[in-house]
Parts: sequence; C-alpha cells; structure tokens
Amino acid sequence: MVSPGPLLAFLAGILSFLSPCVLPLVPSYLSYLSGLEPEQLRQAPTSRVRRQVLWHALAFIAGFSMIFVVLGATTSLLGRLFITHRSLVQKIGGALL
Repeated sequence: MVSPGPLLAFLAGILSFLSPCVLPLVPSYLSYLSGLEPEQLRQAPTSRVRRQVLWHALAFIAGFSMIFVVLGATTSLLGRLFITHRSLVQKIGGALL
C-alpha cells in the first residue's frame, strides 16, 4: 500500500498556494524575479520576459533548496555527533547547569 503522506503534502502545498492570502502576491513576486519594472514588463517581448522569469525562478528555487539541504545535513550531522558523544554532552550540559 502506498503511503498517502507525500500526496497529502503536495495537495496541502497547492491549497496553500491557491489561498486568498498568497495568490494575489504571485504577480508582484514574478515581477520581482524578472528583474524588470512593471512598465518594462508591459513593453518587453513576452518570450524573452518569460524565459528570464523562468531562469530567475529556477535559480531562486535551486538556491532556496540548497540552503535547506545544507541546513538539514548539518542538523543531521550534529545530531549524530551528539548521539555518539552522548555521555560527554550530558556531562558538559550538567556542568553548565
């Protein structure tokens, strides 16, 4: 049996994106990602602007993802380190308290 967790998480993300609090922010966010002012967006060719927005969005997502992967890996490494040296950490914590 397939776990419903990933599908539910995906659907929750879609619903939160489509919420009335977030959806109105999408045009201004895409404008910000494009690096162009609203007047430039109106005058620029659509294919060039779409390509620019796409590349900027992909770079933003890649950078954002990389930060969270590094944070997760660091936390995992520190957790393993603390578990490995649990008695020492307990002694240091007891001394600090």
